[in-house]
Amino acid sequence: MASKKVKLYFEPDGKRVEANAGEKILDVARIAGIFIESLCGGQGICGKCRVIVEKCAAGAPTEAELKHLSQKELEKKFRLACSCRVHGDCQILIPKESRGGRQRVVVEGVEAPFDLDPAISSLALKLSVPTLQRPMTDMDRVFEALIGNFGLRNVSIDYEVLKKLPDLLRTGGETVTAKIWRNSEIIDVRQGVEDGNYGLAVDIGTTKLGMQLVDLSSGKVLASVGMINPQVVFGEDIMTRASHVIERYETLEELRQAVLKGINELIDDCCRRAGVESSSILEATVVGNTVMHHIFLGICPKYLVMSPFVPAIKNPLNLKARQLGLKVSRSANVHILPVIAGFVGADAVADMLAVRLNRIEELSLLIDVGTNGEIMLGNKDRILAVSCAAGPAFEGAEIKYGMRATSGAIEKIAIEPETFEVSYRTVDNLDPRGICGSGLIDAVAEMFRTGIVDASGRIRDDLKTWRIRKGEEGAEFIVVPKRETKSGIDLSVTQKDIRELQLAKAAMYTGAYVLMKRMGVSAKDLDKVFIAGAFGTYIDKTKALMIGLFPDIALEKVSSVGNTALAGAKAALISKQARREAAEIAEKVDYVELTSDPDFPDEFIKAMALPHQELSRFASVKALLASTRIN
Repeated sequence: MASKKVKLYFEPDGKRVEANAGEKILDVARIAGIFIESLCGGQGICGKCRVIVEKCAAGAPTEAELKHLSQKELEKKFRLACSCRVHGDCQILIPKESRGGRQRVVVEGVEAPFDLDPAISSLALKLSVPTLQRPMTDMDRVFEALIGNFGLRNVSIDYEVLKKLPDLLRTGGETVTAKIWRNSEIIDVRQGVEDGNYGLAVDIGTTKLGMQLVDLSSGKVLASVGMINPQVVFGEDIMTRASHVIERYETLEELRQAVLKGINELIDDCCRRAGVESSSILEATVVGNTVMHHIFLGICPKYLVMSPFVPAIKNPLNLKARQLGLKVSRSANVHILPVIAGFVGADAVADMLAVRLNRIEELSLLIDVGTNGEIMLGNKDRILAVSCAAGPAFEGAEIKYGMRATSGAIEKIAIEPETFEVSYRTVDNLDPRGICGSGLIDAVAEMFRTGIVDASGRIRDDLKTWRIRKGEEGAEFIVVPKRETKSGIDLSVTQKDIRELQLAKAAMYTGAYVLMKRMGVSAKDLDKVFIAGAFGTYIDKTKALMIGLFPDIALEKVSSVGNTALAGAKAALISKQARREAAEIAEKVDYVELTSDPDFPDEFIKAMALPHQELSRFASVKALLASTRIN
């Protein structure tokens, strides 16, 4: 029996969607391409997918809805899109706070000084003319010119190029330009003399996509663009997305198509900005964590999240754009950098490549802060790497008023120690809507500095200030009162929020500690600390040190290096040497499984304190606190 069909009217999109009765609103919205914030990927955990359901027969509120929605909200017909099933035609209003805003995406990063030596070269060929006496094939005429003028033998020709060769050679005159990949394959032939070659560097992040369009003849970046990874509607973290595939294998192709659609949209954007035809793009380099790597390739990530966390392949790959569905030349080569382990991927390899961790003398710590944080320690002699399941706190999930770094997110916070008055800054300077990761770090660091929380992270209830009150989740500190917010809701940091941040920062610190212990060094032996990634770009390093996010080190040795994953992808795009080094890095790095270290449990518990249970490990923070008035 066919399922009953219902019509859903999504506002303010003005979009009407037909669905089966009993489907969840979030699932219908995903298929229709309507964005509803869902940091947990529809698991009923984050409570961010609030919608207002009007004129509809919907099921009774679920356990998740009763947990995240107040009685007052339920009376106003608020529901969670991930939980509410509709059984009749209805109108669904997506409030502003559930729609997200303009996502801040960082596409620039520190670039390593590689000499320009791309894999693509342009060779002008003067071809012989076939005659009845010498009826050479079109392909042989091209090969003859390659051998005679450049000494290139054993060169193949891409099938797509071969198909267009007869007409092209008969309409373009005797001179053509062959585009050769690594002196081994003809991937394009153009009429006349044409030197311009274009390539793409692509970073597939869990939360964001970054891309640069590069002129391979000069190494110049012609356009830089970024966007939210469309896969976020399936979940904020890689474990959630992998779980979707495990539960329903068809989700793998849905995830792949979602990220492919996003990448192709960025390609269109780059080409429009630079005035370049997408068919002129002849190569791309792609990086991403191992789960993103596998999904992009259409490889099931199931075994990446199951012990012993083994990837399907570690080696670098060269595939045709047409095999992957990229909107560039069908003959273009797509170079995918190698991965290291199940949770340390090609993005980490690119990070190390960008800062030349494999070549520098100084002992350096490279930290890519995120839901799945990667930490690398070493120099030209030895490199260790670890993955830290920091959890989603840095991206705003599991935080009562948490959100990504979109318009209106509070990103900077300062607290006056005598009055506890709060000053703050939001993304795009718009009315505050929530608190993003950098804002949460600021808030907790400032609360610790001013004595609002103690070293255990407990909010003190003996302070005389209206900003501290008892909420549904225990004590909370009001950062922005409702009179200053557009939603009319007090934005606060709760006791639970602080615990979530403590868990995340403890994971990052413990990862660094385990690597230092394996290396036989301490914080005083570190010459440099690099903080990578978009999140790292906006972290206040003083506040991060104050809560113990990374080991105690002089702040002048700490630097934010931006999107080094994309910078490393660009290096591999313009330099064959960079590709060789990327492969060397993947072979050289010793991966450490954090949870198998016998000291991990005890060290993690110690690192939960602010900044650490053993304050002697953070002498600089101790000095800073001594110079600051603590109430």
